[in-house]
Amino acid sequence: MHRDLKLENILIKNVCSLDGSQGSIKDTKVLKIADFGISGVADQFNPEVDWGTLRYMSPEVLSGRTKLNSPAVDVWACGVILYLLVTGKNPFNGNSSSSIMESIIKKPLEFPSNILLTVKCKNLIKHLL
Repeated sequence: MHRDLKLENILIKNVCSLDGSQGSIKDTKVLKIADFGISGVADQFNPEVDWGTLRYMSPEVLSGRTKLNSPAVDVWACGVILYLLVTGKNPFNGNSSSSIMESIIKKPLEFPSNILLTVKCKNLIKHLL
């Protein structure tokens, strides 16, 4: 488990190589995940150690409903990342840490009406979150 997945920790590396069979340049994108500072295996949740980035934290962790670490925290963060990538906006907002936490815990997920997303994309995000 990474426990602090966020856009800032996802790096894209452009790799150029020569395609020998065709003599052309092949351009490949490689995704890398950085900052494994609070990563670890699933065990008891320790809020002093395991506090990630607020906007990417799951409601179960924020509300204290779970004391166990699980890969679900990374799945939730992937949902937030995907939402950000397709809409350009955070799914849960607020002017302070407490209002952001309240939004994550209580606010139903909404999609911007001015952005056209497929039903499959919306369903994927809903299932991740």
